[in-house]
Amino acid sequence: MHMKIKGFIITGIILTILGVGATAVASTQMDFKEGYPGLFADPNLEKKEETFGEIKKISYDGTDENIDIIYGEGENIFTYYESDTLTYDISYDEELKELSIIQKHSFTFFNFSLSKKATLSINSSLDELQMKAAAGNVGIKDLTITKADVDVSAGNLKIENSSISALDLESDAGNVNLYDLTVDSSVFGVKAGNLKIENSKITSSVIHSNAGNVNLKDSTFDTVEAKLNAGNLTFNGDILIQAEFKVDAGNLKLTLSRPQASYTMNGEGEGETIIQYRVSAGNKKIYYGD
Repeated sequence: MHMKIKGFIITGIILTILGVGATAVASTQMDFKEGYPGLFADPNLEKKEETFGEIKKISYDGTDENIDIIYGEGENIFTYYESDTLTYDISYDEELKELSIIQKHSFTFFNFSLSKKATLSINSSLDELQMKAAAGNVGIKDLTITKADVDVSAGNLKIENSSISALDLESDAGNVNLYDLTVDSSVFGVKAGNLKIENSKITSSVIHSNAGNVNLKDSTFDTVEAKLNAGNLTFNGDILIQAEFKVDAGNLKLTLSRPQASYTMNGEGEGETIIQYRVSAGNKKIYYGD
């Protein structure tokens, strides 16, 4: 009993710290910047546009940027803003159909500004997207991508209404929100922040989170492995083949679509779907459909 109470106390302390940290991260990210568009923008920013031929691969490396990559009819267009402190190095290989964008933003104590949002509109599917953003908010929408490798150091990432064959995503600090996705295979690494996947169909997924909450809502997975060091894991949807959930410090809540007889839970039952779970310090709740 003493050890159990101690475990609850430790969990409470960790989750309290986690909640404060997550709030701090969120307050400095998307809501703040997008809630006041242009308020902190450099007054010397100059709007620019470039058009390209067919694009099959995009490589993007940004220092501090708010950027959307979206599907759009017509020409492939990159709309962006430059100043003395915010610059872009853009190159396009027409033969290989590859677009490379490197963005740099220089800061000083007396010259601090947040850039306006850049938009890359492309009119075809992509073979590959390589994206690395040190800070800022990244949006990906309405795209079909064979392979996507996304690394966000400090910022928020939102991917919606897209189809991705292979998705590899790393986030050091910030929130990751995925909506209306179809994904064959995926790997998510979140060091500090929240991961939310909603209304999506994912064949295979591996999720590792150090500090943050994972919310899998109204989604279907064939197989999923989710491991959290500190945070809450909430699942609402269905698992068709196999799942493994591990939570070191936090709460686990599973709401499964089918009746209990459809699942084999920690070796108990005769259902075709096999689920293993372990919660070291925290609570667990499991609900089944009718």
